[in-house]
Amino acid sequence: MAPMHFTCTVLEALFPGAPAALRGAGPLSVSLDCHDRPPFILRAAPLEVTSGPGAAGSDLIRLRLRLAPEGEVQAAIRAFAGLHSLPLAPPAPPGATWEEPLLLAASHVAEGKMFVFSEEAVLRCRICGPREVECEVSGPFKARRLPCQESDVILHLEAPATARLLSWLLAVSGAAA
Repeated sequence: MAPMHFTCTVLEALFPGAPAALRGAGPLSVSLDCHDRPPFILRAAPLEVTSGPGAAGSDLIRLRLRLAPEGEVQAAIRAFAGLHSLPLAPPAPPGATWEEPLLLAASHVAEGKMFVFSEEAVLRCRICGPREVECEVSGPFKARRLPCQESDVILHLEAPATARLLSWLLAVSGAAA
């Protein structure tokens, strides 16, 4: 089954506890997919490693998604949900924010051969403009040495959480029209 894609205009992953920071260069494609069964994985790659964690005082992954025009994004959400038997909530005005615990939030940092991860991370999304959503992931992150080929950010969601996220994005896309 084909993944769903979102356009990401800003991505940064800052890990002050580990000598790692990642940034997205230019518009990135962020994919939502699962491999035959949950969990669902939201993934952004490839990312560039920067020299240091920057000014952030705590671990943080931040990305900004630009939703496609209303009909296009709504059709994509409904098709993806249908393929994966994800029940979407009935249309309703979206809340300004949406929050959900993640199964796992992680980054592979190829140049540093590191895997930075949290099993207690929380995903918070908010509307930040017409058809734009900012997502932040916070939580206690740990770092392990692990050879990897590509730097990325991956977020693992259970099926019910994915259905709630897609329902919220569906409502946001309709409200932006």
